[in-house]
Amino acid sequence: MFRHQALPPPALSPPSSFFDYVAIQPGHIQRLLRDCDLSEVGTSTLVDAIYSTETLFGGTDGGLKNSLGTFGFLWGAPALDTLILSGKGRVPGSSFIMSPTRTELCGIFAALTYLRLVIEFYHVVLPKKVSCCIYSDSKSALTQVQDRYSYEGFGTTWRCRTHYDLEAAIRQCLKQLPFPFSWEWVRGHAGRRKEPHEFSFPETLNEAADNLATNARTCRELDHDDDHWPEQEVSVIGHRGRMCGRIACELRFCCTAGDLISYWQERYKWNASLVNLVDHLGTKKALSKLPPNSLQRVQKLRCGWLPVNRRVSREDPDRFSSCSACSAGDLVEETVDHVFQCSCAARRSAILQRFSDMSANFLKWNTSKYLIRALHTGALAWIEQREPPPVESLHLPETHLGALISRAYNEQTSLGWNVLFRGFWSISWRQAQELEFANSSSTRGFQDTVKIGQVEHSCGCSICSI
Repeated sequence: MFRHQALPPPALSPPSSFFDYVAIQPGHIQRLLRDCDLSEVGTSTLVDAIYSTETLFGGTDGGLKNSLGTFGFLWGAPALDTLILSGKGRVPGSSFIMSPTRTELCGIFAALTYLRLVIEFYHVVLPKKVSCCIYSDSKSALTQVQDRYSYEGFGTTWRCRTHYDLEAAIRQCLKQLPFPFSWEWVRGHAGRRKEPHEFSFPETLNEAADNLATNARTCRELDHDDDHWPEQEVSVIGHRGRMCGRIACELRFCCTAGDLISYWQERYKWNASLVNLVDHLGTKKALSKLPPNSLQRVQKLRCGWLPVNRRVSREDPDRFSSCSACSAGDLVEETVDHVFQCSCAARRSAILQRFSDMSANFLKWNTSKYLIRALHTGALAWIEQREPPPVESLHLPETHLGALISRAYNEQTSLGWNVLFRGFWSISWRQAQELEFANSSSTRGFQDTVKIGQVEHSCGCSICSI
């Protein structure tokens, strides 16, 4: 049988402009630089500045307002008395990891990426003595980018580090740039202390970058795509593919997922019906009552970020983070789940005491004893690594409240009792509690009635006590 040979795909023509060159970069780079100056005039001016000076100076700055992170950056050279207003934009990442340090780091990464692409597109051959100095008014950002542990160690600090994705991306970009870098701190907001003609050149760079970051608030919103951030090739470190104790895909979801549902849905293989069981509104209301710092810590714990082994993980990101409370011969990785399930007697006693305190608080809030007992039974079974008892063992009343608690117990078993501690509980729990409060009096909570044969009695007896 005669078969036609498959024709090879047509060769792609090289990009004719810097704008076209940026358009063929990975998606997160395109979105990062889409509001920057990609014109031929601006990029050519930067190339001329590279060839005309021994030290190229850059200024970066970031801004944060109402969880909206922005950045600005520019380049210049004192000898040429020229400022190249290069770019601005919005900082990628979920609101719970957004911080001033993240905006500053994003400004540094955007500036380095812009410079790298200009050098690649124009095939710039750098003179031997050319160097680069970047000024920033953030000591926190500069501390994270200074080469204390060499580029191989830079960015590998602490498996729970919030801005690891940006640190790793900056490290990778520095490797690709062909000249040495130095980092300098400059005091910000010079305009509040001096007149413009009194600015030093670093202060001029910083003020211009600050204005760009402020103007970036009007830029288009970023899309929360799975491949948005960070680059996969710079996310995995270590011989076993570990990234400071965290898997690359997990960090990508944690940093980009707006509500973390996509992260949990993939991690626990939830289908659409299970996702619909989760009480998103209740979780949102509970989180809204937390101050910003507490909210960030809670969200990190929900994603499995634990501040353990910080120093040793910096020196050896491939190290197995074992639980210090377990025996030396039983190496178990310390995770959020293990904190609850650890067999250490002191930890187990502390967890059980906390459960007792929670039950006492629920009683003060006029919560049904049946609801408390159902939550306690399922959660304790998971902590002790047992199968949750059948719902019939709870001896729930044959009432509407009992039916709601029974349904909530079964639904939570389907979702997993471990995610209960991460803020993903069945919506039936809230429905049962709302029914309880709707029928409660001003002096005591809802009086459940249990039918035993034809006799009714209140829930205070020994039969239905916890």
